[in-house]
Amino acid sequence: MLTDDEKSAVVKRKLEGGSGNQGRADYNKNMISGEEVIDAGMWPLSVGEAELLVDAIRNGTKYWLRSPGNSNGNAAIFNVTYIDSSGESVTENISVRPAFNLKLSSIKLTSAAEGGKASGDVGAGALTKVGSYDGSKGWELTLLDGSRNFSAQRTDSGYVTAGSDISISYSGATVGNNEYVSAILLNSSGMRFCIMAVLQTRAQVRTVATQS
Repeated sequence: MLTDDEKSAVVKRKLEGGSGNQGRADYNKNMISGEEVIDAGMWPLSVGEAELLVDAIRNGTKYWLRSPGNSNGNAAIFNVTYIDSSGESVTENISVRPAFNLKLSSIKLTSAAEGGKASGDVGAGALTKVGSYDGSKGWELTLLDGSRNFSAQRTDSGYVTAGSDISISYSGATVGNNEYVSAILLNSSGMRFCIMAVLQTRAQVRTVATQS
């Protein structure tokens, strides 16, 4: 179930219609067989879109694609490890893996789908350097939660040298299980260098150690 913030981040699109069955001259692997759909919020992948995905993302289960199959009443499927453009009868009980587009302006953080937000133990030793990643296993996107009123600011001043501390005050943090105040360090180019879970949301002021 999407939250209101998540719904507002979705970009609706038109699904082009009018494709003939697979194998016919008027077949189009990116169209549906019926009339076009306006303002679709989510949709099954087409055969053409599924072809663009790496195996690590698309493999592993059987699910419907939106492209027509090779006869009336058939639709294309992804069959665990390969695309079956001939398809199966739409009366079959097969999973759906919906796709959707997001507004880039709504995405606050992009990280690897596996281990992209790794942190050491909570506290001064939590800094973990962000490793290299080629995107082969997908990406995890972090959106801003508009229902929260978290804010933070530095309470001391001056340049910070390696090994010294900075003091940060924050307010509005949500308290509960799996609720942490995290920090990200950027290099001079604005790229993420380190990420850490600084502390669980209890105290209001915490001294965070820097590292070289």
